[in-house]
Amino acid sequence: MTGITMLDESIAAVREQNLGNDSAISEALMKKIRVYNYVPPGVAEAYARAIMDEYKKGIEKE
Repeated sequence: MTGITMLDESIAAVREQNLGNDSAISEALMKKIRVYNYVPPGVAEAYARAIMDEYKKGIEKE
């Protein structure tokens, strides 16, 4: 997978929003990620899944 600019910062910003469900979290993450990264339409779903995996890894560490 390619590197994602501002991933940690985006995850932290979305985490602060205390969104209630995975769908809302994923949407907010992708919105943030797209500010700093080009996400080709054909791989947007794969990006969303990978970013959610990273988001959840951070929660597990807490």
